[in-house]
Amino acid sequence: MGTGAHVVVTANQALEDRLGQLALAELTLMERRWSRFLPSSELSRLNAAAGKTTIVSADTFSVIESAVEAWQRTNGYFDPTIHDALCAAGYDRTFAEISPGHDRPTTAAPAPGCADIELDRELNSVRLPKGVHLDLGGIAKGAAADLVVARLLDAGADGACVNIGGDLRVEGRAPTDAGWIVEFKLGEESRRRVALRRGAVCTSTTTKRRWMTHDGERHHIIDPRQGRSTTGVRWVSVIGARATQAEVLTKVVFVAGAETGGRIVEDNACYAVVIDDRARVTELGCLEGTLA
Repeated sequence: MGTGAHVVVTANQALEDRLGQLALAELTLMERRWSRFLPSSELSRLNAAAGKTTIVSADTFSVIESAVEAWQRTNGYFDPTIHDALCAAGYDRTFAEISPGHDRPTTAAPAPGCADIELDRELNSVRLPKGVHLDLGGIAKGAAADLVVARLLDAGADGACVNIGGDLRVEGRAPTDAGWIVEFKLGEESRRRVALRRGAVCTSTTTKRRWMTHDGERHHIIDPRQGRSTTGVRWVSVIGARATQAEVLTKVVFVAGAETGGRIVEDNACYAVVIDDRARVTELGCLEGTLA
C-alpha cells in the first residue's frame, strides 16, 4: 500500500517467531488485496469491473463496507471514490515513482460519492457504478492495523502494537507497566507522549507526499467536493478506539476544517491535534476521556 509497517508483540518467547511470521503474512496478503498500484489486487480488479458485480474476500468486503459507512456518517467529508481525482492530480503510480519534477496537466472534478455502490454481505459482492473507482488508501492502513492486532492476539500474543504508515493500533499487555507509550507531533518542535492501554493513534500529513503539476504543488489528501488537494491544514493526529475510525477522522478534519471536523471528532468520542498551514496548533475533543 505504498508505506512501511512496524509490529511489536509481547508474548511467550516460544511464540515469537510464529507471531512475527503471521504478522508478515497477513500484511503481505492485505497489500496484495488492497493496493491500487498492483493490477492483480482485488481492489484493482474491482475498479476495472466497469459496473459488474464482483465477489471479493471477506476482509476486502469489510474494508469497503467500512469506507461506504464512513462516507455516510461524515456527510461525504470522507470519500473513498477519490481514486480518479488522485490520478488526475498525478498520483497514478507509487509515490516512489513520482519524480520531484513530476509535471503534468491536471483536471479536477468532484468525487462521485458512494450513493450507488451496491454491497451484498451474504455474498461478499460489490458493484461499483460505471465511472466510480475506489482508493482505499488510509482506511486500508487503519483496517490492516486493527485486523493484524486482533489476529496476533487470537494466535496467542499477550499484546500487540501495529503501526502502518502512521496508523497505529495497540491492544493487550504492553512492554511497560504504564501501557503502550505513543509519541506524536504537537507542533513543529513539540511532541506529546500518551500511555494507551488500548486504542489507536492515526496521523495524516500533507508535508511529505507532495509533487509539482502545471497548476502548482499538489499532495495526496483530496477534497472530494472539488477533486483537488486540500488547503488550510498540514497535520492531523487522532486518538480513538480503532485505527479504522481514527484514520477516517484525520481525513474529515483535513476536508471539513477544524471547526466542523472538530464537532465530528467529538461526536465520535475521539481526540485530535490539528496543525494548520500557519503552524497553529488546535486540540479537539477530550484526551482524558479518550484514554479512559
